[in-house]
Amino acid sequence: MTALDVDQGHPELVFEPSDVDGMREALASAGCFVVRGLFDREAVKRARERAVAVATNFDAKVERGDISGYENFIAGAYQAGHLPETHLDVPVTTLELFKASAYETIATNLFGEASHGFALRRSHLKGSPNPLGFHQDAFFTEFGYNFWTPLNDAGVTAPNIELILGSGEPLLSHSAIVDAVLTEQYLRQCYGNQTFWHPILNAGDVLVFSTFITHRTRQTPEMTGERYSIEIRGPIKAPVEIAGVPSDPSAAKLLNSITELPDFLVQAKCG
Repeated sequence: MTALDVDQGHPELVFEPSDVDGMREALASAGCFVVRGLFDREAVKRARERAVAVATNFDAKVERGDISGYENFIAGAYQAGHLPETHLDVPVTTLELFKASAYETIATNLFGEASHGFALRRSHLKGSPNPLGFHQDAFFTEFGYNFWTPLNDAGVTAPNIELILGSGEPLLSHSAIVDAVLTEQYLRQCYGNQTFWHPILNAGDVLVFSTFITHRTRQTPEMTGERYSIEIRGPIKAPVEIAGVPSDPSAAKLLNSITELPDFLVQAKCG
């Protein structure tokens, strides 16, 4: 596989951990970027082993009905692929990942803070693929960043993420994106096929994007492997230009119908 294949046509959005200035430019132009080899591959492998153990144990609890205290979690986040990250031996996992990496330098320089909080996810539910459709995290979370970290190679035999470069405002409500097939066709018409990007990531690589960018799980028939990932999330506390993000993120326009999107994009471009 060539570098072009791995970078999926956008090598200008792929960086070594030392190139923080390049990452800043990528945020301004596309709203996202990839850092190759940010985390130690062996530490990521150990985190995956712990994640698989968490999934096995928690699935067994659900199967036998031992869900006291987890009722809301199982009804919501669990169905979307989340696992209880507090079961992951957090001190060991975060120490192994963050030590001897440039994560804190990158996050602090770009966003003003390096968070150690994360969510744990997998791509399957009850043994079957469980892909998420297009969405924006800013619809349900505060303005912030996500260092999306697959715990195994993602994009060939296991699912990766597809983003729409430069996307951001407006925010689309759940009702606006409920039809996944219609949404993809419509979003391609609105943004153009050239803006859809799904870089291939190896364990240790990280995909960084803001909560405004539109993205989904990219799942193809060839991707039969189960993917585990952690999402290192934190608030953006420093002034940084991010494509698609308005100067006042809290005032972003919310659309309840995807049919309103073309007019908004035309007005934003003309404005």
